[in-house]
Amino acid sequence: MGGFGLYIHWPFCESKCPYCDFNSHVSRTVDQNQWLSAYLTEIDRIKLLTGSRVLNTVFFGGGTPSLMDPEIVHKLLDHVHKTWPCANDIEITLEANPSSVEARRFQGYAQAGVNRISMGIQALNDTDLRRLGRIHTHQEARNAFDIARSVFDRVSFDLIYARQNQSIKDWQSELSEALAMAVDHLSLYQLTIEDGTAFGDRYARGGLRGLPKDDLSADMYEVTQDLCGAAGYEAYEVSNHAKTGAASRHNLIYWRYGDYAGIGPGAHGRLTLNGQRKATEAQRTPGIWLAGAPTGQTELPCVNITGQDQANEYLMMGLRLSEGIDRHRYIALGGRDLDSHALDYLANIGMIKQSPHRISTTRSGRMVLNAIIKELLVVPYMRLIWALLGLLAMALAIIGVVLPLLPTVPFLLLAAFCFARSSQKLHRWLISHKTFGPMIIAWATSGAIGLTAKRYATLSILAVFSLSLFIGLNLNILILQGLVLSCVLGFIWTRPHH
Repeated sequence: MGGFGLYIHWPFCESKCPYCDFNSHVSRTVDQNQWLSAYLTEIDRIKLLTGSRVLNTVFFGGGTPSLMDPEIVHKLLDHVHKTWPCANDIEITLEANPSSVEARRFQGYAQAGVNRISMGIQALNDTDLRRLGRIHTHQEARNAFDIARSVFDRVSFDLIYARQNQSIKDWQSELSEALAMAVDHLSLYQLTIEDGTAFGDRYARGGLRGLPKDDLSADMYEVTQDLCGAAGYEAYEVSNHAKTGAASRHNLIYWRYGDYAGIGPGAHGRLTLNGQRKATEAQRTPGIWLAGAPTGQTELPCVNITGQDQANEYLMMGLRLSEGIDRHRYIALGGRDLDSHALDYLANIGMIKQSPHRISTTRSGRMVLNAIIKELLVVPYMRLIWALLGLLAMALAIIGVVLPLLPTVPFLLLAAFCFARSSQKLHRWLISHKTFGPMIIAWATSGAIGLTAKRYATLSILAVFSLSLFIGLNLNILILQGLVLSCVLGFIWTRPHH
């Protein structure tokens, strides 16, 4: 389910972009025939694992695959066709940078079997291209794109927005130009600052100024959806827009949690072998990978993926798509359904749409996708740990009342925090159903006991407080309640008795 694809990673670039955290390297000389031999050996090794599965897609990524000689690509694809039965409509994509594009080179890729180009343009003005470390100009990007569309029927290109000092008006103008250029597909990414990149280091030193605030980034996202939608480019994934039928089929294999083999330095894969889904990862360093290829020593030990981890991965990938996930498939993978209270809560606040068969994010939900996934991921042991810590803190608080050996208030507040963390789903249920009655009852009972029970008010209020913790009140309310009750306890405990 989801298809079968092959990813081939070419790790070399002309220069390293300051925002890029991909496994890419700059090298003065590359023996392309040696790399061809290594790739062919890896294809044979993968074939022994997968058998004669129908191959739906091939994707040359990097790095900059358009630095590969067309003859190398031709020999690779010839071997791929001889190795696996290929779908009649197989999609073969090659990533290209405008600086490495020329007409004869692209014609060679087309003759080799490539039928789709994905071009990394990134910006449509020279100032921002320089800031992004790109070595092409705006005009060179336009010329390269024109060459690509003259050779290939399917051409996509990438742009990065939410850049330094970029305004809404700037982005509207640039995106309008991009849509006028586009053939059938656009990938539009917000600039993210990744650790370990030149931008990441500069940002840590306070040197990357002019980045937009969250509100402006959100507004740019809304503008992106509006303009692309009006131009007929559906947002079929968080950052990808396409005309009907023009979505990237290779990337859909990832997002629909299909099987794919990864070949090349640092390439990842997900393969179902003898009924067991496995995660594969290749050695990242090009020299180590290349040296290990002749003997099949290119990968780190593969990892078996448990059923629940498969369900979580399917959730994380599938919710990126506007179509969402198949609920029955999620249950089949993980052995359980998603938490109904969490789903109802997210649906009530407009973040997801749900039916008995499918769950998908709304346009608003895709803006905060990471938060939605965090709400839905199943991590039962963490809730258990928080609950146990809460019980321990409550026990210490009670000991501090009966035998004044320990301070009661800090343990009371710690218990409040722990129980709130362990019962987040109960809290969401209370909020979504507007049932504040238990909270009011807990406060009223606490007050009544505090006024009448005198010496034994402490233990009574602790009992009521514990009950309110278990029904899942908001953490801020819990802390406030703990402070108020502590003041009441202090007054009752210290006032003179007659």
